[in-house]
Amino acid sequence: MGPANIIQSLLRQETLSTHKSTSFKPGQIFQGKVIKLFPNQTAEVLIGTQKVIAQLEAPLSANERYWFQVQPGEGKVHLRVLLPGPDSGGRTPATLEGILSSLSLPATKENIEIVRFFLREQLPITKEALNNASQWIKDSKNFHDGLEALKQMIVKELPFVRGVFTALTSIQKHEPLHTSLNRLAAALENTEPTQASQQLKAILAQLVTNVKEKTAAAGLELVGKEWLHAKNDSPPAFKILQAVGIFPAEATEQEVIETGLAAFANKAAPAGQSAFLQRTIAVVSDLYRNLLANDQQGIKEAVAQLEKLAASVKKPLDTSSQPVRLQNLVYGHLSPGQQNLKNHASLIRNILDAFIQTTEQPGAVKAADILAVFSGAKNMRTGGQQLAGLLGTDINKLSLPFSLQEKNLIEQITAAIVRNSPNWEEGDKIARQLKDLIRTIGFGHEYELTEWLKNPHPHGREKIESLKPLLLQFLNEHPPAPVKEAAEHVLNRITGLQVLAQEAGPLQQFVVQVPVSFWDRTADLTMQWSGRNNEDGSIDPNFCRVLFYLQLENLDETIVDMQVQNRVLNLTIINGTSDIKELTQPFIKPLKTKLQELDYQLSSIQFEQPGKKDGPQFMRKSGPVFDPQQYKGVDVRI
Repeated sequence: MGPANIIQSLLRQETLSTHKSTSFKPGQIFQGKVIKLFPNQTAEVLIGTQKVIAQLEAPLSANERYWFQVQPGEGKVHLRVLLPGPDSGGRTPATLEGILSSLSLPATKENIEIVRFFLREQLPITKEALNNASQWIKDSKNFHDGLEALKQMIVKELPFVRGVFTALTSIQKHEPLHTSLNRLAAALENTEPTQASQQLKAILAQLVTNVKEKTAAAGLELVGKEWLHAKNDSPPAFKILQAVGIFPAEATEQEVIETGLAAFANKAAPAGQSAFLQRTIAVVSDLYRNLLANDQQGIKEAVAQLEKLAASVKKPLDTSSQPVRLQNLVYGHLSPGQQNLKNHASLIRNILDAFIQTTEQPGAVKAADILAVFSGAKNMRTGGQQLAGLLGTDINKLSLPFSLQEKNLIEQITAAIVRNSPNWEEGDKIARQLKDLIRTIGFGHEYELTEWLKNPHPHGREKIESLKPLLLQFLNEHPPAPVKEAAEHVLNRITGLQVLAQEAGPLQQFVVQVPVSFWDRTADLTMQWSGRNNEDGSIDPNFCRVLFYLQLENLDETIVDMQVQNRVLNLTIINGTSDIKELTQPFIKPLKTKLQELDYQLSSIQFEQPGKKDGPQFMRKSGPVFDPQQYKGVDVRI
């Protein structure tokens, strides 16, 4: 049972509200049975399971079925007979075509099937609903999913608009969320860069990059900073970059700098390289040529241009007196006794180091961007993978010969990365990571935006900058069709999951799906939470039910059903591994201990094989923790 099946099961669950009386609106068509006749052309009519006293527009016979259309009128429900309704259910082609004819709609194959579906599910029919449904389903790629979305829109009393329909059909697709995000990221690579698209690429990279790739990126950034910042020639960081293949093993720093600047002048800028970095490298190239030629006027002009560029950097690494610092760097390098120096590698490195920015805004210059100038995209990819493997290896078991200084630097970088990486054995860090993922995708965007508008402040705006609003902003720029389609699909999936969130009295239910990164892969985690709120609106941790679905590399599909009653916890683990029970035994005692520290008591852990309790039937039978029938009124939060 994949994530799409679970979401479809959640979609088909009954709402948290009580079964409310059918509402009658002018234009709706129902099949009903006349139970009793009263004077003045009034009658008791059975519609579904509900009996109503209705005003009829024509005399009818008791105990007969008819097709009725609700008419405008005050007081009683006013009904007009459209067609007789035979006991067969009135779903014969002739009856279906008759209904369409009475609504002045064409009897196409699609329209007949839509009417048949509405009748079978006892859904009210209106001309507007059928007209919209026909067009929406025609534009959708799956007829069955479209019908199910229409049903849920009516049953859950969602706004009957195309946006909600598209959102509900999107979450029924079997493509994993992380695949949809990767597809959008790939499409953005071939799109003209804008501020919105650059921000979108940055947040997508944050969501779908696996731990190995993140380690490689973080490692390259840290080693790159060390190399650029070092004052001496051939520092330890340079040797590490050579060892992993970023730079040629036999090349000197001078050769790396010369080759990189020469290649920059003779080829197009790499994809994704910011215009600011291109201008900076161009001026640095001019400075380097003038240094080699000892052209003092050329050096002065290049330094002046670098000062202007440095002044335009919003968040430089060091101080606001950066232009003075650049002058000191250059003329300190050319101080008496240094004029004939031909090795300017350390100077070029230190100048570029001054332009590295600490901000995470798109277009900010990073050490890895500068490394790419002197290495090339291919070497950066393979070298990054090599570096990730190097940082994940015990320092005493490294096959490559490193000096003590180089080993110390590797240990420092590894420690810095570990501090900022999730550890699946530390529950509090994982909880924070999941909360960050939920916020980053934008499942609570509308709520956070409302709160920010009530109390606007600069730092609070960062909380509302998530994937969903960035997608809306990007789509407003009217991007090309392929990337537009990919962006709309992701946006609709987020909105579709939001549509499933419900409140009824103190009861609440929501479902989220987030990409979770492992070492060399990314998988989707689907979670449904149902429970109740306290009087202050906070979640009651004493009573709730949580369903987790995760596709694991070795254990494959895994569902965890966690039910909490008065802080007593029962777990059901559904997995196809034959010895899953034996494999988990070493973890049960630590689990009990950790739960006790949080004031929870583990009562039982049950193991089930797929096919017994993991299908839609299991999802329906288990039901919510509380009986929702005692609460009236549903607020569906979109």
